[in-house]
Amino acid sequence: MRRRSFQTSYQWVILAVSFIVVAISYGQRFTFSVFLISLLEEFSWNRAQLSGVFSLNMIVCGVMSPIVGILVDRFNAKQVILVGACLFSLSLWLSSAIHSLWQYYLIYGILGAVGFSLVATVSQSKILVNWFEARGGMAIGVAFSGTGIGILCLLPLSQFLILHLTWRGAYLILGLMIFVFIFILSALFQKERPENRTFDKSGKQSQQELQESFDNLQLVNKNWGLETWTLTKAVFTYQFWLLWVTCVLNGADVYCILVHHMAYLVDMGFDKMLASFMFGLTGIFATIGRGCSGSISDRIGREKTYILFQVLVIISIFVLFALNKESPLFLLLLYGVLLGLGYGGVGPHVIAITVVDIFGRTSFGAIYGFAVLGFGIGNAIGPWLGGFLFDLMGNYRLVFLIAILNLSVSSLLFWIAAPRKIRIVIGKVPEELKKLGPANK
Repeated sequence: MRRRSFQTSYQWVILAVSFIVVAISYGQRFTFSVFLISLLEEFSWNRAQLSGVFSLNMIVCGVMSPIVGILVDRFNAKQVILVGACLFSLSLWLSSAIHSLWQYYLIYGILGAVGFSLVATVSQSKILVNWFEARGGMAIGVAFSGTGIGILCLLPLSQFLILHLTWRGAYLILGLMIFVFIFILSALFQKERPENRTFDKSGKQSQQELQESFDNLQLVNKNWGLETWTLTKAVFTYQFWLLWVTCVLNGADVYCILVHHMAYLVDMGFDKMLASFMFGLTGIFATIGRGCSGSISDRIGREKTYILFQVLVIISIFVLFALNKESPLFLLLLYGVLLGLGYGGVGPHVIAITVVDIFGRTSFGAIYGFAVLGFGIGNAIGPWLGGFLFDLMGNYRLVFLIAILNLSVSSLLFWIAAPRKIRIVIGKVPEELKKLGPANK
């Protein structure tokens, strides 16, 4: 009789640690807007100069993603995370002592971005894929829902610390939090992958053998699926570039809307506080979307899930078009809910598990790292292009129309990439075969 294995119970420890790491790291990243005000008050720097620090941080994070992917494939992902946690903490401690703008660019813009990159997206996804295998979509979605929780907790905490300890003291405390909640937790509890343990007392079949058997059952295209995919091989496939362009388009359009929609609402005559409340509502529902979409993709497939949540974003843009000062509050709330669910549901976590479906786990880090680079490029281009077109046209109509078009194109490209033609998701595997796999251990 099968017994509950060590791996099954320890999976949830791994997931909890990843959730905390994602919450703390992403939450700290977005505290920049809080520190911006204090730094403007103390130094003679202007907003463009200070905003450039965050832009540099984003660029470095994008460039670092494929590098981190190669590192976690070649070395132990846990070791990469521990090094990143040290650099992340160090960047905040050093930021507390800055006295010139170039120091802030170097320490927060570059060193902080390197630390964040080593700790967060690619490294955590690699570990979760190793532990949750067929249910990786659910695990990555739940872990990355920590992003919204981190923002909700760390932004007011940072403001509280600044008021009572100044911004320098706040950076010291946040650096200590990074060390405690990322370095120490990861050192104590995170493991690269589960050990091979037997499922029954007879020890006739190891976990690894069962996993390999189940993986073969999931394969639709066995010739493709049994290939040992590397980054070098992957870049010569159209599936790789379809996913990459999908990431660029999604990152550009979602971030363009997120950066500019409050300005649009204020232009339409909405109260600034009401618009801010809507933005907070969007963040809450983004957390829900991120937490649900991974599990949904494990049940109905990656393509249907991606398109479903993209449609929510597109509908939200149409609602945004329809808003004006006389619109009922219900429409504004509907916009916030739809946008939050939509953009939360189509983030990097869905791309991560899609990379596994198409290219397997052998070089997951490197291939996924280049996909995240696509998000980084889109995140940098989208907001700038939105501002440029607004300055050129005097309104956001063309910006929103382009966003709708690009989101539609990204959905089409994702469908053509067709992970469903390579690997069946766990939710569509016949019940009589699931008992052979890791899902019901």
